[in-house]
Amino acid sequence: MKCSICEQPRRLVLNFHSPAGLFQSPPYVFHLSPERSYFPDFKDDDPTIAKGTRLKQQRLILELCNYRSWNAGAQKKLDAKARQAAMICAKPIYVFRELIHYLADQRMVAPGYSIMQDTMGRALVHEQRRLASIVQSHLAQSEDDALKAPLTRNCTTI
Repeated sequence: MKCSICEQPRRLVLNFHSPAGLFQSPPYVFHLSPERSYFPDFKDDDPTIAKGTRLKQQRLILELCNYRSWNAGAQKKLDAKARQAAMICAKPIYVFRELIHYLADQRMVAPGYSIMQDTMGRALVHEQRRLASIVQSHLAQSEDDALKAPLTRNCTTI
């Protein structure tokens, strides 16, 4: 076997020390080679696993650990949890941690990164719009005009 980085044969270096540390032995170097492996006749030309086998193993592991796989019904619950977390704090890391904690409590496999990202984005935008509508409904027309005035002024006067 060769190291993929430096193309040198792989070595296993062992140092033996006594508990008292008084006597040290020189390091023992063992060279690992495929010719002296435990299964000399095994040829691993194609290390890929068939999709059916992989899915069956994943399902079995999920059953053994009492976890559920991701589905569309879980997406609705995750969206609701994300909106609830966004009401507390608008920081994306907070929402993400709350969602991961929720999935762990529910013993559910986390969805892919893009699904999590989209879920968090929708929740944060929903919360921003919700807060904007609350503020808009409580502002008088004169206050709304006063807030918009700096945006409509000509920026040449400084």
